[in-house]
Amino acid sequence: MKRARLVDVAERAGVSRTTASAALGGSGRIGEETRRHVLAVAQAMGYEVNRLAQNLRSQRAGAIAVYLPPDSSDHEYYLAFAFGVVDGATEHETPVVLIPNGTTETSLARDHVDGYIVVDAIDDDPQLARILATGKPVIAAEPLPPGSPAPAGLVEIDHCRAVTALLDHLRAQGAQRPALIAPSLDTAWARQVDRAHRTWCAATGVGRRVASTPFLADAASVQQPVDELFAAEPGPDAILVAPDGIAAAVAAAIAARGVEVGRDVLLAACVDGIGVWSSTPPITAIDLRPRAHGRACADLLWQVLEDPDDDVPGKPDPRIVRFEPELRPRASTRAG
Repeated sequence: MKRARLVDVAERAGVSRTTASAALGGSGRIGEETRRHVLAVAQAMGYEVNRLAQNLRSQRAGAIAVYLPPDSSDHEYYLAFAFGVVDGATEHETPVVLIPNGTTETSLARDHVDGYIVVDAIDDDPQLARILATGKPVIAAEPLPPGSPAPAGLVEIDHCRAVTALLDHLRAQGAQRPALIAPSLDTAWARQVDRAHRTWCAATGVGRRVASTPFLADAASVQQPVDELFAAEPGPDAILVAPDGIAAAVAAAIAARGVEVGRDVLLAACVDGIGVWSSTPPITAIDLRPRAHGRACADLLWQVLEDPDDDVPGKPDPRIVRFEPELRPRASTRAG
């Protein structure tokens, strides 16, 4: 049986070859009804898009890249985010390249990708500087470090609002001395968490208590901040854990002191995950929805690649997308 060609699809669909190509490639400014019609005809004819030829014509590499913070590959949040990018890229049949924290041009995959997605950019990261210097579109999942070139798009979470809502929840549950375990302030996310806690404490007249951990903390790093918070008298009656992946270890460290989480001390996390909701008791958390967040970043990068000049004067910047997290109250904050 003769293989269907693009011209055959165009003829059967009753459109020009250019329109058929745009519909099958997901590009161009054609009506959605026309696009669906052409796709249906192509499917019925068994037509397969030649992605290599399509990329050559459009001068594209045909792949996108994701850059995660250094040493983050064993953190659940970043794995979920990366799979979300893959979800979005799969819909467009686009491969995803994971960029390492390298020091060479090869590590950038500059000639093999059309754009980059960056999450939790760390201040003074030389690899981030190299990515931004490629001149290719960059979608940021959080604001980039101060002084960085503006990204092509931003899928932004209002962490200040989310953390404030969580602190309000702790107060409504009876907490009067909520303390914070926080990372170093070298990412936009960490600065927002710190600012939200500082502002909330000032507005409510609560004395501020903060203990520090690394940005990418692990279970071994929680004992010192827990001891530090309980060394003061009176000790905290609630603890908010900012870094990903350590809330369950904090719960264990609290329990080792003979203090019961959910009764004597309330516990909440700024980043939800399997270890958070499966803890005993399950820990209240902000669900940042990383997989959906990654998907939203991939969708925005695709829009930028398809319509790089699609900015409408007089309207809000279409390249900024607001992404909403969700508060998940659980047994760790049910006092009494």
